[in-house]
Amino acid sequence: MVDEIVDINGKEELMHVASMYFESLDHMLDVIDMDQSTFYAHLNGRADMMDLDHAVNLTKVVHLSEPRFQFDDAEDYIDVPEEDGWGSGRIKLDSDFREFLFGRRMFDPLNEELIESLTGFDRASFSNYRNEDRWIPEQGYKTLFEYFKREFNNNPTINFDIYERTGKQPIYDNLDIEQFTEYCINKEVDGVNRNEPLLPGNPTEQRLALEEACLAREKFDTLLGDYLDKWEQEGTAFDVRNEIVYSVIGDRILEPTSAEEREKIEELVPYGIVRPTSKDTYWVKI
Repeated sequence: MVDEIVDINGKEELMHVASMYFESLDHMLDVIDMDQSTFYAHLNGRADMMDLDHAVNLTKVVHLSEPRFQFDDAEDYIDVPEEDGWGSGRIKLDSDFREFLFGRRMFDPLNEELIESLTGFDRASFSNYRNEDRWIPEQGYKTLFEYFKREFNNNPTINFDIYERTGKQPIYDNLDIEQFTEYCINKEVDGVNRNEPLLPGNPTEQRLALEEACLAREKFDTLLGDYLDKWEQEGTAFDVRNEIVYSVIGDRILEPTSAEEREKIEELVPYGIVRPTSKDTYWVKI
């Protein structure tokens, strides 16, 4: 997939939700196999297209991974409930969960204003709750828990357009996250691992044309069989084959412009690849 790149509509949201699954930026970069400068270039809008492998890794995290902690019920992680707490309305949390919940420092999804508006915790208190086993206001904790619960249950509304690295038109466009997962990630069908990804919905006209040309190339090589290696030895063979392969998405007419081209095309007639239609033109049969 090194020759394909992706335009992601909603890329920042995808990166944000993916970040919720990690406890450090270094861990996230290691998992998605992206260097820090590339990460911030995408996050800050300095990079448009993303390598397909990076997009796949981000989508795996969001669409297929399970978070370290399940955000089902806020009561699950309370070690000392409010009725046993010091002071009205305060609790103590499971230590590992407390460090995870208050340790979010990826690209700072929880900024000061958001923390204060969500929970009433100021920045210093938030930091203290991460680093020390303190009594925590129960209501603020539960509000923060619900925020994380929504984030982890968020399946981002994003779309993917896939391009060949040198192409100007997408080969697949407007794929949702399910279709993108099907195309790039799910490679096992009936228990058999595939070397190539499954084809998604929404193929563009260009993609369909490329697929038709690929089939023509396979037919060409199959029909020539053992003669293929000898036929390819002449310098004009490459151009002639390209003309034949891509003619199937056009008018299927070949008009050789030199004696060398005509000679190479004539060699293909007995193999059922082309047939002459007049002195100067040939019809592509594959």
